[in-house]
Amino acid sequence: MNRLLALVRAGLDYLSGRAGRLREYRANWARPRTERYRDFEAIAAYHRLTVDASAGVDDKTWHDLDMDALFSRMENSVTPIGRQYLYKRLRTTSIDVDTLDHQHRAALALLDDEGLREDVQYHLLALTRPTADSVTTLLFDRQPTPSVARPLVFTLSALSLATLALTVAQPALFPLLLTLLTLNFLITEKYSHGLYAYSQGLSNLVTLLSVGLRIGCIRQADELAPAQALRSQRATIRRLRGKFRLLAFVRAGTNSLVNTLSFYLNLLCLLDLVVFLGSIRNLTRHRDALVVVFEHVASLDAALSVASYLQSVGTYCRPQFTTDATLELQDAHHPLIDDPKVNSLRLHRESMLITGTNMAGKTTFIKTVGLNVLLGQTIGICHASAARFERHSVHASIRRQDSLAQGKSYYRAEIEEILAFLTRPDSRPRPLLLIDEIFRGTNTIERIAASATVLNALVATNTVLVTSHDVELQSLLRDYRLCHFRENPDLEQMFDYQLREGPCDTRNAIKLLGLLGYPAEIVDSADALARDLDARKLGGGE
Repeated sequence: MNRLLALVRAGLDYLSGRAGRLREYRANWARPRTERYRDFEAIAAYHRLTVDASAGVDDKTWHDLDMDALFSRMENSVTPIGRQYLYKRLRTTSIDVDTLDHQHRAALALLDDEGLREDVQYHLLALTRPTADSVTTLLFDRQPTPSVARPLVFTLSALSLATLALTVAQPALFPLLLTLLTLNFLITEKYSHGLYAYSQGLSNLVTLLSVGLRIGCIRQADELAPAQALRSQRATIRRLRGKFRLLAFVRAGTNSLVNTLSFYLNLLCLLDLVVFLGSIRNLTRHRDALVVVFEHVASLDAALSVASYLQSVGTYCRPQFTTDATLELQDAHHPLIDDPKVNSLRLHRESMLITGTNMAGKTTFIKTVGLNVLLGQTIGICHASAARFERHSVHASIRRQDSLAQGKSYYRAEIEEILAFLTRPDSRPRPLLLIDEIFRGTNTIERIAASATVLNALVATNTVLVTSHDVELQSLLRDYRLCHFRENPDLEQMFDYQLREGPCDTRNAIKLLGLLGYPAEIVDSADALARDLDARKLGGGE
């Protein structure tokens, strides 16, 4: 019997094209899907509709830490809702430890068991059509309510059907029937556009419930908490699917025969509006149960992406969360850099000033720290050999530019960002602030004075990682550990990208001009001018 079922399933796979799509996912497992087009506005819809601004990654920080690129590197989902769930997960730092553990175990189970993984992928394939994310809008956005009254719709529907039946026996009633059909046509046309979009969402909801039922039938899914939950809720899911299944018959765009039949049914009894009004009531009544099914199915698809990512990156660690104001990363690296260099840091109730020349690694280092702290809180891994830190909120001020549309200069945009850090309410644990080249948009003396004052104020309620060329800051800051990156003219690439303890006491930036091919007279003149400025105490550092 089992062999017969396997043969039947293989035949259906072949006819539906699912076998080919499974081969595609098998071939792309543990490989970044860089060729895949990603509509980030659509991907962000679930996050946008359910966002908790106090417990997530703000847009500026997301942009500054190149999180769209990291998402694209990680995402290997089957369905649009799986992509949406992964995106929201990467932007949600308030996930509790137990949930992180469950999600990590699910990813490991999918990574280790190819058969289980492909069973899940097989069932998810039913939700691969581009409109599948319309179910997200259906469940989490405000639903349209037609201005036509519910009693009027049901009265017209019943009256039209009754008049049709009576017209068979009394042809004299045909003018009344024609009038009712014309009225039904006008009402249907008025609401057809909104109902079409709604019908797509409801049709995909029926598919989602069917997928949930099938995943709940996977027997070997002991380590998949979402699959176990779906298994325990099969009776509820089956009942919910029955309530919404009528639209599988009337949904728009399926084929010409169904569309034609739907047209005549709308003329006769306003079927789309009747289904719409009835489903709105059911959605309102059963929304919580439907959301649970959505989240279980979408989280499994997101777990597939995480599992694929874990296999592709190889080395990672699980973070240890603390409450003692410690931030520790050992041998941390940036996942978006090929052949990355590793660095470590350990801060305890202190912040860090990182000095050094451009291209030495300062900005990459603070991005590496911020990104790993976020990954530890959102998917429960860090790109490091060990990690230990509090559940920080992370805020970045790294990329800045003039805003011509808003009439803002580079410097004004910068000071507004830092002002937001200063005026943010105190919180525990202390927020982690990442600031690159603070106040770079103004002159040297005012930059150093403003930077020292602001950084000393920020350190009272935040953990700050700040980069600067201004070595003068090293003697002006309190409660900051001093570290630096430096160039090495003896290396072919000029930098070893290694963080060093202590203040920066070397200056080779002008020497690098010569190594990069600048004329000797320019290099010599610049070096002489730098010595002269130092002697007059007007130098601004490297």
